Amino acid sequence: MKKRRAGIFCPYCGEAISPINNTCPKCGADLSGLETHFEETIFPRIGFKEALQRILGTFYRPDTNFMEISHFPDFKGPLLVISTLIIIAIIQAIISFRLTEPLQYALTLLISQYLFQFLFPTIPIYVQQILVISTMSSTLSLTLTLSIVVIIAEFIILWPAFGLLYWIFYKILGGKGKFKDTLIILGYAGTPQIIGLAISIFLNTIILDIMLIWTGILIGYGLSHIHKIPKNKSLIIGLMIPIILVILSLLYGIAIPLP
Repeated sequence: MKKRRAGIFCPYCGEAISPINNTCPKCGADLSGLETHFEETIFPRIGFKEALQRILGTFYRPDTNFMEISHFPDFKGPLLVISTLIIIAIIQAIISFRLTEPLQYALTLLISQYLFQFLFPTIPIYVQQILVISTMSSTLSLTLTLSIVVIIAEFIILWPAFGLLYWIFYKILGGKGKFKDTLIILGYAGTPQIIGLAISIFLNTIILDIMLIWTGILIGYGLSHIHKIPKNKSLIIGLMIPIILVILSLLYGIAIPLP
C-alpha cells in the first residue's frame, strides 16, 4: 500500500486525507492514483518539450528559469543545446571547407604531380594522373572527416572539463552544488552560443565573443542557485573563463566554445 504525504485533500469533496487512505472517508472517491498525480505536480517530469521551454527561458527570464532548473535539474535540455551546437559547428566546417576546397585541390594536385613524377618517373602520365586524382580525393575527404571528428570531440571533452573547473571554483568558495548539476547549468547556459555560431556561418563578426560573455552571465545566474552563492560573487566567477576565452580569441584567433 502506498503512503501519501499528509496535508493533502480529496480533489472531489475537499475532505482532509490521511496518508494511508485509498478512498475518501467522506465521499468514498477512489484515491489510489492520487499519489502519482501528487508526485507529478510537485516533482514534474521534464520531457523534451519542457526542456525546450527551459532553453527559451534562458533568453527572457534567466534568473527564474535557473532557479526552477536548480530545483528540478535535467540533462535533456543541455543535451539539446550541445547537440545543436555540434550540428551548427559541423555545417560551418563543411561550408568553410567547400569555400577553400578549390585552393586545397590545386595545391594537392601540384604537390601530388611532382611527387609521383619524382618517385615513379617510368609510370605513364595517364596512370600518374589517375593516382593523383585518387590520392587527392582521399586526402580532401579525410581532412573534412577529421575536422568533423575534432568538432564532436571538442564539445564532448570541453563540457565536462569546464564543468569541473567551475565546480572546483565554487567548492573553494563553499558552494553546495553537485558536479552533475553544474554540468546541467553549463549546458543550458550555452544557449546564446547557438545564435553566435549560426550568425558566424554567414558573417565574420565579434558576435561569438558577445555570446560567450552572455553565456558567462547565465552561468553566474545558474550556479548561484545551484551552489547557494551570492549572485554578485557568482557572476564574477561565471565571467572569469569566458573573458579569458574572449581574450584568447582576440589576440590569437583561438575560438573555444563554452561549453
